Order: sequence, then structure tokens, then C-alpha cells
Amino acid sequence: MVILLINRRCHFVLLLLAALSCFSLRLCFGQDTITFSTPIKDSETLLCNNGIFRFGFFTPVNSTAHLRYVGIWYAKVPVQTVVWVANKDTPIKDTSGVISISGKGNLVVTDGLNRLIWSTNVSLPVAPNATWVQLMDNGNLRLQENRNKGEILWESFKHPYNSFLATMTIGTSNITGGNLKLTSWKSYTDPSTGNYTAGISLFPFRELMIWKSNVTIWRSGPWNGQIFVGLEDEVALLFLDGYNIISDKEGTFTVSYATDSPMYHMNLDPDGVLYIRSWSTTTRAWEIGNTIPTTTCDVYGRCGPFASCSSKEVPPCNCIEGFVPRNKTERNGGSWSSECVRSVPLQCNASTGGGGGGKGDVFSKMQKMKVPANAEQSLATEKDCLKVCLDNCSCTAYAYDQGIGCMLWSGDLVDMQSSLRSGIDLYIRLAPDLSHVQTHSNRAIMITASVLGFAFVAVAWKLWNDGDVASLADPTVLDESFVKEITKCVHIGLLCVQEIANDRPSVSTVIGMLTTEITNLPKPKQPAFIARGGVSEAECSDQSSQKVSINYVSLTTVTGLLMLALLNTRCHFLLLLLAALSCFSLKFCLGEDRITFLTPIKDSETLLSKSGVFRFGFFTPVNSTGHLRYVGIWYDKVPVQTVVWVANKDTPITDTSGVVSISEDGNLVVTDGLNSLLWSTNLTVPVSPNANWVQLMDSGNLRLQDKRNKSEILWESFEHPYNSFLPRMTLGTNNRTGENLKLTSWKSYTDPSPGNYTAGISLFPFTELMIWKNNVPVWRSGPWNGEKQIFTGLPILVYHLHGFIKMQKMKVPANAEQSPANEKDCPKQCLDNCSCNAYAYDRGIGCLLWSGDLVDMQSYLWSGIDLYIRLAHSELSELEFCLLLVLDDSFRMFASLIFALAAPEQDRSAELLFKRMEALTSDNESASNQVKLKELPLFEFKVLAAATDNFSLINKLGRGGFGPVYKGKLPEGQEIAVKRLSRASGQGLEELINEVVVISKLQHRNLVKLLGCCIEGEERLLVYEYMPKKSLDAYLFGKLISYLLSDPLKQNILDWKTRFNIIEGICRGLLYLHRDSRLKIIHRDLKASNILLDENLNPKISDFGLARVFQTNEAEANTRRVVGTYGYMSPEYAMEGSFSEKSDIFSLGVIFLEIISGRRNSHKEENSMNLLPYAWKLWNDGEVTSLADPTVLDESFVKEITKCVQIGLLCVQEVANDRPSVSTVIWMLTTENTNLPKPKQPAFIARRGVSEADCSKHNQKVSINDVSLTTITGR
Repeated sequence: MVILLINRRCHFVLLLLAALSCFSLRLCFGQDTITFSTPIKDSETLLCNNGIFRFGFFTPVNSTAHLRYVGIWYAKVPVQTVVWVANKDTPIKDTSGVISISGKGNLVVTDGLNRLIWSTNVSLPVAPNATWVQLMDNGNLRLQENRNKGEILWESFKHPYNSFLATMTIGTSNITGGNLKLTSWKSYTDPSTGNYTAGISLFPFRELMIWKSNVTIWRSGPWNGQIFVGLEDEVALLFLDGYNIISDKEGTFTVSYATDSPMYHMNLDPDGVLYIRSWSTTTRAWEIGNTIPTTTCDVYGRCGPFASCSSKEVPPCNCIEGFVPRNKTERNGGSWSSECVRSVPLQCNASTGGGGGGKGDVFSKMQKMKVPANAEQSLATEKDCLKVCLDNCSCTAYAYDQGIGCMLWSGDLVDMQSSLRSGIDLYIRLAPDLSHVQTHSNRAIMITASVLGFAFVAVAWKLWNDGDVASLADPTVLDESFVKEITKCVHIGLLCVQEIANDRPSVSTVIGMLTTEITNLPKPKQPAFIARGGVSEAECSDQSSQKVSINYVSLTTVTGLLMLALLNTRCHFLLLLLAALSCFSLKFCLGEDRITFLTPIKDSETLLSKSGVFRFGFFTPVNSTGHLRYVGIWYDKVPVQTVVWVANKDTPITDTSGVVSISEDGNLVVTDGLNSLLWSTNLTVPVSPNANWVQLMDSGNLRLQDKRNKSEILWESFEHPYNSFLPRMTLGTNNRTGENLKLTSWKSYTDPSPGNYTAGISLFPFTELMIWKNNVPVWRSGPWNGEKQIFTGLPILVYHLHGFIKMQKMKVPANAEQSPANEKDCPKQCLDNCSCNAYAYDRGIGCLLWSGDLVDMQSYLWSGIDLYIRLAHSELSELEFCLLLVLDDSFRMFASLIFALAAPEQDRSAELLFKRMEALTSDNESASNQVKLKELPLFEFKVLAAATDNFSLINKLGRGGFGPVYKGKLPEGQEIAVKRLSRASGQGLEELINEVVVISKLQHRNLVKLLGCCIEGEERLLVYEYMPKKSLDAYLFGKLISYLLSDPLKQNILDWKTRFNIIEGICRGLLYLHRDSRLKIIHRDLKASNILLDENLNPKISDFGLARVFQTNEAEANTRRVVGTYGYMSPEYAMEGSFSEKSDIFSLGVIFLEIISGRRNSHKEENSMNLLPYAWKLWNDGEVTSLADPTVLDESFVKEITKCVQIGLLCVQEVANDRPSVSTVIWMLTTENTNLPKPKQPAFIARRGVSEADCSKHNQKVSINDVSLTTITGR
């Protein structure tokens, strides 16, 4: 606006207009402030400078009362979102309200009658013109003084209501008693004070709490200086990211926010739920990040006293170890109104009446727990915390955390949760009778596995310390060539049985140690369960001044883990007595898989094989109405009753009086309550009863053996099979007894008595498997081929030969006649005989001829022999042949594709696909290299075109070597990624089929999932699951970098923790490809752009077009067609065409360094140094941290980053054999061992141009590392 001052009259007029415009705007360049002279009416508002918040009068959405409130809300959010209310309990009934500065300088709200509705109530005497109000950009409303440099007299952030905004604090002062809490609205349309509040409780520890009418309904668990101990995993991660509880000089504890974004806030809703939400500019809606409470387990005291809640279990509530439900019936029905009570009273309560001195009690460790409410704090150290609790009989549990200290609990333990990432170890006081209770965790599983492996840990520990590990090994496997490997396995086993759980390695670390070439493993500490003394041990040790040796451990039983420490004569006798009693109670004492003359088993007792797989005893068939009792063998760990052998199948017992025992004549017998014989092994050899014993073997075989001659088996169930054929069992004629061993069916599914069907081997005219019904054959396998070790069997018609049609892989017909003719003369002999209808020749059988009807033929996929059917010549040209499509040798897949050209019902898409496959197939490939691609879902092109909006540029996600990739949505709503082959692509149908074959058979969380494919006309497309975060290279080097930098909230999206998780995920995906999948696969094109990220930034390996499948015993292959991506190809592959697992490891190493540095391996600039030589230079200069992306470099991560650089350099070493395997890489990543091998010189580290070569005219020898290969068929 230009003001032209023409004369005094015009000057006066313009000044008057300016004054009037100021009054009309009310605030005139001050629309975020209120002064004494500029109040605001109901129709007017304040707007903060950044335009995010507005202050004024409002009526809640959907409110029918039309009451007017004064508050603050988001100005640009279309959904009314109020974050603060002034007159929440005193609304105005009309639009006459005014907000102004009062005569005393307070901010006040008055109605049309000038009645005071609300005030800031500042008690300091100030003049009205000395104060003013401003709405800040963060949503804070401030009353400030003009004269004293803007001193803040009052602010809305110190009087929060239902919302917790960024830069706001809530807290409690332990000096003034002031408490800043959030308070809910009464309802969603009524802002008056509701029933719920949320804030910080200081006693006994600092915790976030939600109350309903001052009654706790949720608690976070105590703050340990870094995190709230006991939050659900998702919420715990949220509070790890920048939240903090701090204390100022005035003793006020406040919670600070992780972000200063005003579009991010917490809201306590009228139902008592705390929502954490942020505004999405994409969806134009509030996105809920987390809710508190998160699960039903978060509700305070959900499961009652002495019960723990886990949202991952069904039912969620369970009494903690050592406690049982007071009302079992009620709890079985799902109700948890009654409490859990102790199963065994505490010793101190029983002996001392609740005083001190309960030292006989023990503690059970519960890991990763949200500790109970109402803890008491003790000044005891971690070492003394247990003792303080043990000395006080009223102490029911204790816990220790470095950031909190010693916590003790008396009385009921309420509001516990288990299996939480943020939880800590809680120790529950139990009676000594429950000392066998153990914690259950991955590390507990590790120690159990190791105990089973060593049998006696103490012996292994002693031999380890004596340097005589070889003596531990089974003599049958001890060989000089294996001593080193056996020693390492013992070493790892001892690491797994260490006393302290945190010292034990994880399973992935164990696998890494087993498979790695590194020998510098951590030294094992003293094993667990060796000489852990209770009170009795302490008392016994007082009798002797000698130190207790851990090597005195003599017995470990899996049931109860009973450990005997032989301390002195008195204790020795006592423990031996306990051992004897435990033997009687266990029935068999180290022999619960056996029956002797003195230890029969009754109906309620069973034998269990050592491996725990099979159980022998009495049973009643499932769903049987007769309730008859049979003696048999069944799978113990299978929840569905699976009986594999029955003894008294024809003579069941009608009650539970049965007994299985060794009779006086040495037989195993089954008798009833009247001692009537129901079943016996019926041995006729005279033996004494004490000379025999029965054992249930791990194979499921029940053996009757002679104690005097341990190698002699008198009888075994495997020689008397019933309806099941187990591994190591045999069918056929028993050469010793002459008996023909057959399987016999049950009469019905609920009646184990002999049925109508039998199965076995028939020797005449040829050896073959048969099934009979009442001795009449109902099935036969075809003759046994001794050379190929198969029963003949499968068919596909391919070509004819001289009056015969050849049917491949057939089960030959019944009633063959054998001829002495050789393979060459066999067809001639059939042609010369007019009654001959077919012939076959097998090297293990000879020439077979058939006359008359050809009966019982069958075609197979994998076995069988060629059968030649005799036909008239005229018939041969009229056949409609089927084609056997076998995949090209380069695929090496276990599958086959069969397609009938004449079948009209075949899907057209499938027909087109299989026709195109024909060009790549050969009928010479073995059956093990065939695949059924018909199982893969096939999409119509029109469906994919519609899903991608006709492959519009808007939906284009990117482009690879195969062609462009588009985002799409199927009609049912599923989001997909469609890869479309480009005509300009160097890849074609071969790569497409290769990818289909490879990836369709793989399932892993770190591999992308293939949903289907499409081939129509010239179109070739692959359909994948959609990865919303696109590819890794987009974040490391692409356009997303600028996007992230433009938004402060997203700058840390690829922080170091995320990058490390991506590295680990890629390794685990590669481990699956190399070792754990059914197919051993070499990817050959591993690079950052082929690593896709899901919504949680979990990596998934993609693009298997160049992948190769190896046989399990195949380590290396060669190719003349070198394809891949420059910078990621290993030197042996690029220059020699040789590839193996170590080729992928090279690519993995490059990705390691790219993720760490945030820069590509190769650069187009003339003078730029590629990543590998750059990393190698920094490594040798001791400046590894200079390689790291500055956005992730933090002192706390330097050690981890350095280790990852070292592993990356180990992966890109010049010589393939120097590179570690992927399992070794994972072990190095996850282990705490820092003594890793030093990397050797990487490959391709001195890339030269022409000018450089011209300048280097010296007599020095040329290093092979100076070779640069640029003419590779790469991408």
C-alpha cells in the first residue's frame, strides 16, 4: 500500500482510516495477544504466529446443550481437537462471553452480565495495563508482565487439562505438594471434569499412573533413570525414545517429551485411555501411535494377588510358581475374582510365627517381570538385598535394579506381568520344599539341552580343568581327526551350562560358534547345579573345615534335577538316604524306562524311553465307549493319542487292576486283579525271574533282555509288529523264527483287536509289497529293483518305438512272466509271440513279458520302470501325446512340470506359461530336477493392469534389471508390487522362471514373498507382496534422504539401531538361503536395491532372477555367462565365472560397508575413491569411525560400528576361502567376543584409469589387486 501525502487534508483522512482499520481488526498486528484495551468477544479468536493453535470460545462437536467454553484447539485440523479448557465447569449459556484483562491484571472470562466465570487467580498486585496474554506457537497460553522483562505470571502449561503437548511437563513437587496431572473430560461432548486423572506418583518410586476417582487403574512400573520397568513392549520402546523424568532444585519431578513437534500429543479420553497420537498430512487424520492401557494385562491387579498376567498367553492369568488358585473351579471357568494362595507354607512362618529367621526359605527367579505394586525401598546393595528379605519373614519378594536399587515387598504381590522387554528379574520367596522350581527361558532351555548332552556336568567340568576333554567323548567316535572339533563342542556345552543365565550364549550364538572357524571362544565359568547349597548344606559344612569341591557332585536326575553334594560322612549318609527315597518314589531311579522282577508297573504307572519320545503302559482308546484297558506303546509328546503297538489286543482288561511284570519263568506278562494271565511273551527258554529285565528303547522297541548276557535279546516288540511300521523296524520273513512279519490293522478306530487288513512282503513271483483283505490282495507295489533300490513304479508317454508305445516310470502290471532274454532281445521276444501284449526290462529283474489282460498298472512321479505296450501301427499316429517339461539344467530344481496339450479345461494363462517353458526344457533331466509350477497362482494381465491403473507413472515404484516395478491394489484390497519385464531388459523368460521356481519354494521373514506370475502374449510379470518402505538404497543414497532431512521427525528413521537390525536381518535371510532352506541357493545379485523394507523397516531379500540352486553336497559352480551388478560381484565370479556361498558373502560385505557409511561402493567421478579401498585405508589408518555416516555416529555405538566395519572387511577379502560363512558372520555380530580375525586386503582396491597407468612406469611387480574389470555383463 502506497500512501501519497498530497496535502494536509489527505494526510488527516488517511491517518483516520488507519486508526479505524486497527480497531476493526481488534488486535492490529497482534492477533496472538490480548491486552487490557483489546479483549476478545465470543466471535473472535487468537491465532498463534505459526497458525497451528487457536484460542477462543467453542462448543464441543455433537453437543446438544450449545454451551460455550473457552479453550485452545488445533486451527488447521478439520476435526475439532481441543487441548485445553479454561471454564470447564462453568460454561456460558449464550454468546455474550468476553475474554479480557481484569483490573487486577488477571486473565478473566465473563458473561453478558459481567459475572466472573473463570480467572487465572494471580494473587500478585499488578496493574491492568502491566499485563498481557499471548498464545505461543507450542499451544501454551501465557499471562506476562510488561515491566519485568516479560515475567510469566501464569501459563496454561502449568494448569494442564486432558492433553499433554510437546514441551509441556507433568509432575509432582515433593516440597510444595503441587501436582500437575491430566484430567479427562466427563464425556466426549462434555468438557467438565471427568473421573480419570493421569500423572506421576513419587512414592514409593517414580511411576506414571492413571487413576479413576483416585483409585489406581494403571501403573507403568518404576522409573529406573532410563525406562519405566514394566511397560508393554511397544509402549516401552516409545518411552525409550527421548522421554525422561527429571528433578529440579525445588524437588519437582517432571516428564519431558521426546519431540517438540506441536502436531504430536497425548490425550486422556473420557474412558480413562491415554492416547499417543500425531497428525498425518497424508491421511488428514490423527494416527494413534499407542494406547495406555495397551492390553487387558495392563489393568491394575487384573489377575489378583500372587498371579502374573501375560497378554501372549491364553488364559492370560496364571498363579506364579509356588502358588495355586484358592478356588480352582472358578479359575478353570475363566474367572479371576479369587486370589492365589501358597501351595506350601513358608518355613519361617511355620517355625517362628512370622518373626525373623526364615533362612530355610528359597527364592524362585522370574525373568522380565513388571514388578508388583507397593514396593518398599531398601538401602541394601545388590549383594545384600536377598539377605535383607530373607531376614524378614514378612518379606514375600525382592528385586534389584541398578537404576532403582533394592526393592522389597511385604504382603500380597499385586499387578505383575511377565515376558516384558522392559521387565527385570523378580525373586519370589518359597518354602524349601519348592526349591526345585526353575525359571523358564531360552537360557534355561540351553542348560537343559547341555545337561542331556553331557549326562554329568561335573565330570565334564573336571575333565575340562584337567585338560583331558578327549576322555569325555564316546570311544566309538573318538578319532584324531575329530579331537579338535570334539573339544570345541565340549567347550560350547560348558558355556551353555554356566551358573548365571546371562553368561550363557543364545542359540544363534551357539550355532555361530559351531560353524565358525574362530577358535578363540570365551572361557567357560563354573557350571550350574553342581554344589548349590541350601541350609542343610551350610549346616553340614560347619562340621568340617575342608572346602567343598564341586567335583563331588555324583547324581543328576532330569525329573526334579536332584543334585547330591557329598560333603562329609554325616551329610553323605543323609543325602544317600534322600537319594534312596527319591529312587523309590520315582519307581525306577535312573531306570524309569525299565521293568525288573522287583519293579512291576500298575495301571497308573508307565515306562518312558530315555529320549522321552515313547511311553509304555495301560491305555484306553480315544472315544472308546467300552472303557477297556490295553497295554501298548504310544507317542508321549504328541497331544493326539497315537498308539504304535498293542500287547493284549484280543484280551483287554475290564478295570484298572492290571499289572505288567516279569513272571517267575522270566517272561513279560500282563495280569489282571485276579492274577489271571492275559498276555505273555511266551518264551520257552528256562530262565530265572531275576535274570531278565525289560527296557523301552528310544526307537519305540520294547526289549526283554538277559542281564547275564547284555547282548542277547530274548524278545522284542519289533519282531511282533502290529499296525505301525517304525524306523529301524523290519517287515518280511524272520530268518531266526521263520515267522512272516506283517502289519495288521485295528478292527476299528476305537477297537485295537485284529482287523481285516494285513500288509507285508510277498516273495513270489517277485519281491513286492502287498496289502491283503482277508488274505485277498487289494494292492501291490510292483517288483523290487535290487539295483536301483526301489519298487518299480511312473508314467509319461513320450514316444513310440517299432509297434510299442513307451510309458515311463510305471508300476508294471501283475502276473508277469520272466524271460532269460537280455535287454536287446526282450522286445523281439515279445514281438515274436502274438499273445504278448507288453514287455519291460529292468537290470535288477530282467526281461518281463505279459500275455492277456494288463491289470493293476499305475504311473508315478519319481520311481517305476519303462513299460512298452504293443499297439497296431495305425494306432500309433492317432495318439494325443503329453509333453514332459523338464527345467533347464541351470535351474537344478527338485520338481517337474506336467501339462497335457489336449486338455480343454486348462487355464489359458497356464497354457501360455507352459508353452513358453517348452523352449527351456529338456526330457533328459532327472526326476530330482523337476518342478510343478502349476501350483503357483497365475494372474490375468487385465487384473494386474486394473490393479496398477494401467501401469501409470504415479504407481511406478522404481526400475531394476528385469524392468519397471509398479504398486497396485487387487479388488479384494491387497496391496501388491508388480514387476513387468521390459523389452529392453537383458533378462527374459529364463530369469522369470528361475525366480518363480526359486522364491515360490522359500518362506522366511527376511525374504520377499512371491504371490504369483502372469504370461500373456509378450507380457511377462511377477507379483510380490508390497513393501511400503521401498528399497534400502532409496534410504541410503536416494531421493528419500532429502525427504528425511526435510522432516525432523523422520531424520532418525535410519538411526544406528535400525541399520544394525537391517544388517542382522539380511544375514538371517542369507543364512536361510545358504543353510536352512530345503534348497541351497546362491543369490548372485545381492545389493542394496534388492533389499526391500516393510512397514517396520525389516529387510527382505528380493530379486532371485539370477539365483542358482545347489545340491546339498555341492559347494561351487562355474558359468560362462557372468551376470550381476558391478561393485557387488566377487573377483572370482567376475573374472572366472566361479560362484559359491562366498560370492554372496562378498556382496554382503559391500552392503555392510554401504549401510555403515551411507555411500555407494562405486562412484562415477574420475578421481573419487571407491568404498572398499576407502574403508581399507581408514582401517589401516585407525580411523574407522570416519567411515560411519555422521547421522548415526554416537560414542555409545562406536564399538559396535567398528566391529561391523571389521566384519564387512572380512567379507570382501580377495581370496574366497578367507571370507567367513554367513553363520560365522551372524555369530560375530551377536557375540560379545571382540577378538575377531584381522581382515586381509580386499578385492578391487586400486581402480586405475589410463592416465594413472601411463604415469606408473616403474619396475615394481604388478599386484593382482590392480586389475580392474569393467566389461562385465552387469547392471
